Amino acid sequence: STSINNNNVTSTNQKRRLDIAIVGAPNSGKSQFLNTVTNTIISAVSRKRHTTRNGILATHTRDNAQLVFIDTPGFVQCKSKKDEGMLSELVKGARAGMD
Repeated sequence: STSINNNNVTSTNQKRRLDIAIVGAPNSGKSQFLNTVTNTIISAVSRKRHTTRNGILATHTRDNAQLVFIDTPGFVQCKSKKDEGMLSELVKGARAGMD
């Protein structure tokens, strides 16, 4: 559709996309949040830590906007070089999921 406002013609059919990364501590409700927002069961939800091991993509379209979510594994503080390497791999996976 089109609207005319002060002799300017603007299109309201333009689609918009918003990429949203859901990040936080382990077991903080990130996957449950994604399931609630999209009104579907996309991410597994459990009391166990690290149920989400890889980034999970989901989309939700509303009007002319598409929301693209990535549910990331919980982030933890690094106490060793091994933890640092694992965290680095998680971040790389989340970034790759957004591309």
